[in-house]
Amino acid sequence: MEWLQALVPTSGLDAAVSAYVKQFASLERRSVSAVKRVIDAAINEDPAALTLESAELNAAMVAGAHVRPMQRFLAAGGQTREGEIGSIDALLDVMRQTD
Repeated sequence: MEWLQALVPTSGLDAAVSAYVKQFASLERRSVSAVKRVIDAAINEDPAALTLESAELNAAMVAGAHVRPMQRFLAAGGQTREGEIGSIDALLDVMRQTD
């Protein structure tokens, strides 16, 4: 997720914020919680932050919630030269779809 996506003129701010909120709301709650735990550990200079990051990634991979979104990403051409050039918004939209 890109935190700084663009400089937005005041006239387009409401639309940009709405799009960002929609994007953030589509994230899996468990993933957001995991990222928050890792960031908290890193900010506090916890020596175990990298171990925590690996453990969180492993837990997410074992849960398997990433499989269908990645299959949709690949089916939409996400790992092609064309898919890697320019905006990835359409690919992200495909990944967020539900079956």
